[in-house]
Amino acid sequence: MRPLYESKGDLENEQRLIKLVARRYNKLPLKYRFDYFVDAPIAKMWEIKIRHKTYPTWMVSLSKLIAAKSYEAVGIEAWALIDMVGVIYKMRFMNTPIDSYAWGGRADRNDQQDMEPVVHYKLTDMERV
Repeated sequence: MRPLYESKGDLENEQRLIKLVARRYNKLPLKYRFDYFVDAPIAKMWEIKIRHKTYPTWMVSLSKLIAAKSYEAVGIEAWALIDMVGVIYKMRFMNTPIDSYAWGGRADRNDQQDMEPVVHYKLTDMERV
């Protein structure tokens, strides 16, 4: 079984961010691939990411994009909320152009499963919150 890298502090930071876009929200089990579900007024899945360095793009797993497309196919909007060193962005996966595809991920945890196909989105294509 893979280790879980999410700490109590990570969960608190996620909640701080989700409160910026929703009054009512539900933390999702891991099998849903996204962090939160909001059911009103429009059903939405939210992926929350916090970055402690600034990058010109936001990198996310290709499998996350595939999950987003699956949710959109059944009428549930798929969104991301990204805190990039205190600057907060949001984007809907289906409305934001993909900048590039690559092989990438984290190399600092010595976990082979952290490297995979990824998608890059330009921050300039996202909305600041």
